[in-house]
Amino acid sequence: MTSLRVLLRRAASLTLDELLPPRCALCAAYGAFLCAGCRDDLPVAGDDRCAICWQMVAAPLCPRCAEYGAGLTAVRAPFRYERGAQRLVTSVKYGGRFALVGPMAELLAVVWPSYGLAASAVVPVPLHRRRERSRGFNQAALLARGLGTRLGLPVRDDVLVRVRSTPAQVRTASAAERRQNVYGAFACRAEVADSALLLVDDVVTTGATFAACAEPLFAAGAAAVYGLAFATAG
Repeated sequence: MTSLRVLLRRAASLTLDELLPPRCALCAAYGAFLCAGCRDDLPVAGDDRCAICWQMVAAPLCPRCAEYGAGLTAVRAPFRYERGAQRLVTSVKYGGRFALVGPMAELLAVVWPSYGLAASAVVPVPLHRRRERSRGFNQAALLARGLGTRLGLPVRDDVLVRVRSTPAQVRTASAAERRQNVYGAFACRAEVADSALLLVDDVVTTGATFAACAEPLFAAGAAAVYGLAFATAG
């Protein structure tokens, strides 16, 4: 059961955001939860990235994707996980600032068409039920709903389930450890044959979580699986 502390934190955040004039989460200027200046100053991920896994590389493909592929059709994230982008993510995930989900989803909706990729449904990366009960929400699901609404795509939160609780990826040091950490952690619970699915999360580092989500989706017949995160730490 969600703790009383979590419920009170969520209620307080929603109440303050509804009652007080909106202020930018980054510079505290009045008028919007993310002002135009701070939005334009978010650290852009840049173009020198692998066309599949989105890791930094001075070539069309990184050596791993060129040799083995990445487990997904493609991964994208518009911002680097630092400065303002990091503050937005942590404000939602750890501070319960749910009003920031709207501006973040809007930024994802604006940039997604520029990648030239097409999806038929949005799928949030799920938390394990115990972690979601403890936290009180899934930030990936909040972003996915906001993105789906803005893109006019259905949000399929019935597709993936996290069947194994895993330590947070931030606690694992290497890409190999991250892959092992989430191996077999997800299962597909719905019909996805021939679908092009857009996985959504707040942060991507090595892409291990996206790849672990994609494996059961491809096994169930998905035609394409993309990963889209707000920010990349890789």
